[in-house]
Amino acid sequence: MLNDRRARCQRFVAAVVGAVTLIGLTGCALVFPSRPNSAPVFLTERNGDVVFRWCGETTPEFQSLEIIYRAVVDDDKEYFTAAQGEGLFRFGTEQEFTTREPPIGLEYHTSGSIPLDNYPLVIFLDADQVAPGTANDLATFNIDAPEQLADGQWVAPTGPVDDVPC
Repeated sequence: MLNDRRARCQRFVAAVVGAVTLIGLTGCALVFPSRPNSAPVFLTERNGDVVFRWCGETTPEFQSLEIIYRAVVDDDKEYFTAAQGEGLFRFGTEQEFTTREPPIGLEYHTSGSIPLDNYPLVIFLDADQVAPGTANDLATFNIDAPEQLADGQWVAPTGPVDDVPC
């Protein structure tokens, strides 16, 4: 009886340790699994274009990128795709990209601009890693007024505006 209970307890502990290990290893494959806006990416306006800068370490490979923005048109919130593409790419330290100039290795199928004359403006940056099931909502930028991007100011996904992003 005691040996049977001990054997069941050992199997239970082994199953829990196995599950925790599996979850931990799966989490390592993800850049930002469940923490939206934790990506070290910033944006600014330069010559009428939205410029993104990656401020973290070089990432594992991604296979797609989509940049979407939401604007208010005739009192309705509408979503537009500014850029969308595929290809094997990484975000590198202090790498910059736009809706017209993708990260190295990525080719845009859709490429346009984000109009900076309609506020509030919300910009979504989504990417999929090569590993299966690793879609990432990397960042959501909420821009309430053009002053947030004036004079070379950078906007973080969490909202603060900084002079120097990295």
